[in-house]
Amino acid sequence: MPFAATVGASKGLRALGLFWIVLCAASLGIALVAQHAMGMQPCPWCVVQRLLMLASMGCMLLVLGSLRVPIALVLPLLANFVFQVAGIAAAGYQFLVASRSDRCDLGLADRILIASGLEQAWPWMFAASTSCTEAASATLLGFPFSLLALGFFILGLGLALAMAWFAWRSVFGPDPALHTISSAATRQGLR
Repeated sequence: MPFAATVGASKGLRALGLFWIVLCAASLGIALVAQHAMGMQPCPWCVVQRLLMLASMGCMLLVLGSLRVPIALVLPLLANFVFQVAGIAAAGYQFLVASRSDRCDLGLADRILIASGLEQAWPWMFAASTSCTEAASATLLGFPFSLLALGFFILGLGLALAMAWFAWRSVFGPDPALHTISSAATRQGLR
């Protein structure tokens, strides 16, 4: 049965990884349609969150490519966990602080985008063209995008923890030798 537990853990990882990739792609697609088709321009924190979603998708692709070597799952799963926490911090800051601030100085999100060069390389995806205060008025189903992003990253954190559990089971599933000894002891009434 230990092999079955490992295979089950791999299937769980694969299912969660694919689900997360589809969810990230759908979220980014909605953001790009809102920007380019509906005229809802992103603020710097919106763009940082897009970057974190793309990084998380990249981690999941690495996880899916590493399923046959369970120890190789550690780094992409850890990085994904960090990206989810960073996403929660970015969306939370945008919702609670930046969207209520009238200041227009160069903030952390602006500095990240400038330093990365992504705003110049792919402006259709990473150009921040409005303030967080103005972006706060953009809603989807009655909820501000920043609040939806916060929920998205909280869900991502839950999935990251579930995937870590599946990876743990994949690496440290039941030991075949212990399972055999335990079964023999039970049959002999030694337990």
